[in-house]
Amino acid sequence: MIAFADTLLAGLMGPWPRILAWGVLSGAISMGIYAWIAPQQKMIAYKAQQKELRAKLIRHEGAFGELQSLIRADLLLSLKLCTLAVPAVVLSFLPAAGILYCLLPVFAEITLPTLGAEWTSSVEFWYILAACVSSLAIKFLFRIT
Repeated sequence: MIAFADTLLAGLMGPWPRILAWGVLSGAISMGIYAWIAPQQKMIAYKAQQKELRAKLIRHEGAFGELQSLIRADLLLSLKLCTLAVPAVVLSFLPAAGILYCLLPVFAEITLPTLGAEWTSSVEFWYILAACVSSLAIKFLFRIT
């Protein structure tokens, strides 16, 4: 299906704009899935707690034992955030990986522009770059945690 859609796009634009468009699309899809799956409100609450805790850490002038408990609490909040984020990241990455897998045979013989190093002319480089830029833009635009 992806290869068929790319064949239709090939009539409208060249290979480089197409791979960038696929990257932008998959980055947007991935970030949408991440925002939908990840428990945003819980993550925001943990980050707020962590911000307060880190402010206490910076101001701390007491005993070392108290400092250790603050550090432990900060690490625990970080681990809680990771347990919420990592599954959502992995699941949201799957569509982007699938689209790239479908596109690799289509773009196998095509040479793309380079940024100096030879590896920057690969389909994977331009696809991942476009996907990362678009997903980060959506993350900041919609304030996704």
